[in-house]
Amino acid sequence: MLKIFSYNNPFVYGFLLVCVILLRLPSFHPQYFGTDESYYMLAAQEIVEGGTQYVDTWDNKPPVIVWVYTLFVWLFGSGAFVAIRIFTILYLFISAVILNQMVMENKFLKNFSILPAFLFLLLISIPWYCQELNGEQLMILPVILAFNQVFNVRERAPENGWHLFLAGILIGLSFMIKYQAIMLFLGVIVGYLVTWTPRLSDVMSFIGGFLFSIIVILTIIYFSGALPEYWDLGILYNLDYIFIGTNPGEESTPLSNLGQYFKLWGVFMLIAGIVVVHFRLQSFTYAIRIRKIESILLFWLGASVFTLLPGAGRLYLHYFYLIIPPLVIYVSKLHDLRIRYWIASLLILAGLVWPVITFGHFMVAAFPQTFAFVDRFVSEDGWVKGKQKELNQAHILTHYVDPGEIENGVLILDFEPDLYYRLGVPAYGRYTNFSVAYYKFDLFSHSDQHKILSSREPASRVFRTFRDLPPDVIIDRDEPGFRLFPQIRERMPLLFAHYNETKAGKYRVYSRQ
Repeated sequence: MLKIFSYNNPFVYGFLLVCVILLRLPSFHPQYFGTDESYYMLAAQEIVEGGTQYVDTWDNKPPVIVWVYTLFVWLFGSGAFVAIRIFTILYLFISAVILNQMVMENKFLKNFSILPAFLFLLLISIPWYCQELNGEQLMILPVILAFNQVFNVRERAPENGWHLFLAGILIGLSFMIKYQAIMLFLGVIVGYLVTWTPRLSDVMSFIGGFLFSIIVILTIIYFSGALPEYWDLGILYNLDYIFIGTNPGEESTPLSNLGQYFKLWGVFMLIAGIVVVHFRLQSFTYAIRIRKIESILLFWLGASVFTLLPGAGRLYLHYFYLIIPPLVIYVSKLHDLRIRYWIASLLILAGLVWPVITFGHFMVAAFPQTFAFVDRFVSEDGWVKGKQKELNQAHILTHYVDPGEIENGVLILDFEPDLYYRLGVPAYGRYTNFSVAYYKFDLFSHSDQHKILSSREPASRVFRTFRDLPPDVIIDRDEPGFRLFPQIRERMPLLFAHYNETKAGKYRVYSRQ
């Protein structure tokens, strides 16, 4: 068990807690809703109301992240979002503390430093996806604990099997949060085989722990009656998702996201690379024990980088979060190299510049009245002004959709699930993740362009769903080549003949008479 308070005094941890609260303050903005968390929350609300995951609510993620959101909806109801924000603060704070203690107990640094925990909290709390609780953030703590177990392995020690079994359980749990954890599974296996004299019993202990977590979770899904749907949505559709590529209409591209990676974390990546090269060149000067755990750290970093691969061409910014723990350890080790302390400090400060500026932009956008004195320096067509309008002005659709008149729900034919919460309306039916429906519906003109492994949703079934419980409002994006409602109405003209059409900015709103 890690001795959480063994290396410093509570004041230091108070400082870390204040830091994470300030860094995640924008998440408490009443109009901040992340894309992924909106999908999870829609699914969670459906489950709490008696639905079954993968059957009555569509989402292609593994089950554990939705189960976490379901717990919060069940416990806190309409206050679930605020409760999750508070939980995320505490969760990341505990993760940072444990990471820092793991660094010190394994002697990754010569002297005590709070730098690993501070950098971890900073890099995982700067804007965009980071302000929501997504799968990568939820994975962080079990991954840290898993590698701490791997660091406890000794050459042919009898307790190695137990350490690796626990590590397998934790990596298996992470795998059922996001499938990218399979790269971490391989990283542990390869790292163990390369670093220590391998024993088959130890390898099987790790694999057994990994399978144990998966079997327990699959058993829960089986007894919920959703195993076939999980196979289709949770497994096959995810394979489809890898090859489909970027969703249509997305403004970001892999190249632009890669540019953001290097803007936000490029200096830290450079520092980590310098430290890795230094260690490999000087490894013979270290004690054998230190050399071995440093090797496992390198495999952790390498496996984390490989978790980007299953994302195919997307490279969303939150994919980076799994790289943060080993990265900040290497960055913190810069002070242990034979370079002047002030030079190392300047390099680390240089890495902080762009993340701090980015966070400052987000704070100014989220709280424009609080930071009104900087408004004159903000470009009218810039990112800050755009976020100010998004967060601090009523959405244009609020003038066209009245929550009090919604009974059957609203269907948004777009990749903006946060609109359900900005408008205060319930999602229609089980199509809570329309990015899934977009490819599974056998209705749209693109359906014959994508060969998918998962099953199509035939038009006859969609027809019965809409006929039995027609949505009160359908919201479509008003962009050439993307409008989907006309394609649905063309296939089912009588069913959707009595919907009034209204243009609202970049949307078209279809209201049932």
